[in-house]
Amino acid sequence: MDLQREYGQGSAAGGVCFPQQTIRMRVAITLIAITCWSVSIANAQLQKSYDAEETLALLKKLDDPSYRVRREAFLVLRDPSIPIDEQLATEAKQEDLHRSSLAKWLIQLRKSDGSITEQLAIVSAYRSVMAGDSTPLLAMVFKNEWKQVIDLLQIFPKPVIRNMVEKGELEMFQEQAWASQNSWAVPRILDMYVPNDQRVAINRWWRDMGMPDDWKLNEPETPLVQMFRLESDGKIDQAVEFATANGLGPKMAESICIRAADWKRWLVLQNAHRLRSKSEIAFQRLAAHLLLNQRDEAQKTWEEIKELHASEYSPAMVICALAMDDLDMHQKMLARLDREQAFTHLFRLADYRGAVARLGVTEINASNLIKMLKGAMQKSDSFDDSNERSGASLRKQLVVAYQLSDLAMQKEIDNFLHKELMANDGSVQAQQILAYWSDTSKTEKIKKSLLDLSLDRGYPKSVFKSAKISEGQYAREEVLFAKSFGPVIDEPFVLFEYFVKTNLDRTPKPTTEQAVEDAIDSIIDLFSGRLPSALTSKSNIQKMVESVRTRLRELDRSESEFVACIAEVLDLSGQTNDAIELLGGFVEQRGSDPNATRLLAKMLTKSGRSGGRSNAGQPSNIEKAVELMMSLASQDMQNVTVFLETAELLDRAGRFDELDTLRSQTFSAVLARPNFSGYSTKQDEPHESRAEFDIVLDRISRVYGTTFSLQLAILRSARCKQDSTQLTKAFRDGSIDFFNRSMSLFKQGESTAFYVFYTNSTTFALKAISEGDKESADFWIRMAYRLSPLDIDFLIAVVPPADQKFPREVVDAWFNLYYQNM
Repeated sequence: MDLQREYGQGSAAGGVCFPQQTIRMRVAITLIAITCWSVSIANAQLQKSYDAEETLALLKKLDDPSYRVRREAFLVLRDPSIPIDEQLATEAKQEDLHRSSLAKWLIQLRKSDGSITEQLAIVSAYRSVMAGDSTPLLAMVFKNEWKQVIDLLQIFPKPVIRNMVEKGELEMFQEQAWASQNSWAVPRILDMYVPNDQRVAINRWWRDMGMPDDWKLNEPETPLVQMFRLESDGKIDQAVEFATANGLGPKMAESICIRAADWKRWLVLQNAHRLRSKSEIAFQRLAAHLLLNQRDEAQKTWEEIKELHASEYSPAMVICALAMDDLDMHQKMLARLDREQAFTHLFRLADYRGAVARLGVTEINASNLIKMLKGAMQKSDSFDDSNERSGASLRKQLVVAYQLSDLAMQKEIDNFLHKELMANDGSVQAQQILAYWSDTSKTEKIKKSLLDLSLDRGYPKSVFKSAKISEGQYAREEVLFAKSFGPVIDEPFVLFEYFVKTNLDRTPKPTTEQAVEDAIDSIIDLFSGRLPSALTSKSNIQKMVESVRTRLRELDRSESEFVACIAEVLDLSGQTNDAIELLGGFVEQRGSDPNATRLLAKMLTKSGRSGGRSNAGQPSNIEKAVELMMSLASQDMQNVTVFLETAELLDRAGRFDELDTLRSQTFSAVLARPNFSGYSTKQDEPHESRAEFDIVLDRISRVYGTTFSLQLAILRSARCKQDSTQLTKAFRDGSIDFFNRSMSLFKQGESTAFYVFYTNSTTFALKAISEGDKESADFWIRMAYRLSPLDIDFLIAVVPPADQKFPREVVDAWFNLYYQNM
């Protein structure tokens, strides 16, 4: 190939560089050079000694227009004995990406002891990644060629590294490094992409964890890093002064105060620097005073807020007024809400009569309630009740209608809803009706509607009319079954299809109506955690499972949730060994399916001994569970729930060395957003009781600052309910979350304001109770009651510790607040 024609001609003088040549082209030339030039010739050339002038000349030849000249120079310069390291280091810092990239390559290849074939593989991997294909690099990772992997990563341009981070590839590399016992590579990988504002915290964390000295990220000598050093050392005063004196600005100083939950210092800073407008920061000032128990200052700030927004309208103010026990202001704000916002607010307060009154229902009777529901059905086009615009949704109105009805009125409402279902079986409204009945366990109403619809419409069509139930989207009959039973039973319509078909094959042959009714009864049994009569024998269960799994494969759907669901029903029915057999077979067939694996480990633990081996030398159930969870943990290091469950099993089995290794791996490998939700099983046990949970939260708090303040506040609250010694940390993280989300609260909606004040009220009340501060405890308990008078969980959390701190009459007064609404 004529490469001069391929990549451009040189000038007449013959000394033209190629500043526009891409990195990819340059690497392509290098690759061709290595492949076209034999090793023997290259080695022969390397025998010559070169002085400094000659090596500089060789470097200049890399820009020669002649491909042959450039190729020969490159092969010679690979020799590590040629003294050009300083020149290459200078070249590597060039702004010209092409020259710097080639210099970096030479530096890496001169360090390598590998053959030219191995170097060729590295060049090929580099070129592939630059072209968007990480396959060769992934191959190196899984072959544990970690030195080559690190060398490659270090010379990629920053945009390429960022792209690999966004795709999750570098996280996967870290997990693989741990799994292959090459954990030394983890800090090297992190060093390539961790932002400067996290480096100091990570290094301090590693030192506290006792990690080796080479676990250290580079800390550039910038003012920002110096500030974080002071902050990490607990020198908050000096960090704030440093930020304001070294050009980082008062807003950076403010962020230090927030991360330290130092509200007194924050208030001083606000007085010294006007960071934002009074209106924007007013609610944060209110939050700071409340957190400092400065009730008088908080009340003054609340009065200022009312003056600032005297003529403005905000749905959030109705919650703020209630939180501050300003009932006059609450009534004024409530009057300004539109009818749907007012309904939602009064619905949360359990004032159902007031809620329907805002919708125009002044007299409670069946006719008026049905008229109200008809109006909701005409407007209901979404199943999402969680957002601000959901207002007086059909779902909420169903709750109110049933709460306000007596038995005779409920019967009329049932008849009305049944007719609506029959007339509009594919509608969102029909789905909401069934979903509400499902949530309230009104299975007889579900059965009547689904039975009548099935007989009238010929459900399931896949049995009666041989039609597919899903072609790109769910059929309407399938959606109705999903809304009725989906929260508990996976793929209920496919199960219904199976039961109908099986019933029709019975001898003597039943009527279609009886076959459908029996099928619905079977689904209701499963929904209630019982084995239906059709599944009394093990062979019938196996037949059903295999048939439904085959159907799911035909529909290209996951089988995992279905198998786990049936296993849980078996377990609830006292057939735990059969459940283990079912899950074990599925996991063996499908490999490490996370959902089934985790549930199988739980059941093995439940049925196993505390440790040791059986007389036959076979692993005990607890040991089998350990191996399953160890495998799962190694594949998903970010899943904190899986880590905690695995740690619990290792602890029970007495495998403490492995537990220490797992702890070290999880605590020190600072990954991206941690996953706490795990995989869906209904047998989850609380994992907040393990000490490791607190360490994980400490790591997140220190490394990520306030990024995950809401998640930390919720998790810390759960933790401190299990362990009162964690209240201080829970209060700190709850305070940061409360303060952060108070920003510009006036501009937020009613629901947002509710969660700002309510989310951390349990933690704040528990902290006050633990300190014996009756006044503060009373403030938070009564605020929580005003905002959510039916949340019995709040009462359950605060009464036991309050009983140990305060006189009975004090605690009884708090209890009676909630009791009057029970």
